[in-house]
Amino acid sequence: MSCLFVDYAVHDFGDLTFKHLEKDEHFMHVPFPRTVGRANQLLSGAVSGAVGAGHTCIMLGGDHSLAIGSVEGHAQQCPDLCLIWVDAHADINTPLTSPSGNLHGQSVAFLLKDLQNKVIIPGFSWMKPFLSARDLVYIAHYVLSSRIWHLLPVL
Repeated sequence: MSCLFVDYAVHDFGDLTFKHLEKDEHFMHVPFPRTVGRANQLLSGAVSGAVGAGHTCIMLGGDHSLAIGSVEGHAQQCPDLCLIWVDAHADINTPLTSPSGNLHGQSVAFLLKDLQNKVIIPGFSWMKPFLSARDLVYIAHYVLSSRIWHLLPVL
């Protein structure tokens, strides 16, 4: 059997372990904001280190909220980054528009500098939006709430 990656060296940088912070009260209706923020900060540093060392970084595992840290880590090394978001959802909610408050539906909103009046969520003070909407492409999304439809023409 031939291997598609035969000419590539694969380096496993290991697993990241994230601990749930004991004092992590809901913010608005966002559960565990400090824990998720810290996990993304650690992930961002790991991805930035790997990309900075010349590696192509592929992250396996976690929920959609970890895209915040993985994409931000890439952007530290590649500031002219463009993003192809392949998902059934736009993941562009904020705490003000999210029906559930879950951060996995807010990942893209953290990245976009075009969104106005974003709420600063505890645990994410390290995160500065860096992506322009013109550098974002959505593929395969089919579920957009009415709260999201009004944002798209603005972006």
